[in-house]
Amino acid sequence: MNLKNYIEVKNKIDRIEAVSGAEFQVRYSLEKIVPDLIADGFDTDDIIEYLTIKTYEAVDKFETELKNAEVDEAYVD
Repeated sequence: MNLKNYIEVKNKIDRIEAVSGAEFQVRYSLEKIVPDLIADGFDTDDIIEYLTIKTYEAVDKFETELKNAEVDEAYVD
């Protein structure tokens, strides 16, 4: 990773953590699940794949709920 990419990623991480308080929540969650996964034989790529899938599921759920709320709101007007 070059310096420009590092700075962009660092700025993005800082912003996400400032907006959401995610730093504590993510660290806490990972500290709880990663040791069990590693102990069971999963490697880093497996864990990243799992977290990626779960992130997509959460984003899809949020976007679906947002669209449903917009549709419901349109019927109220």
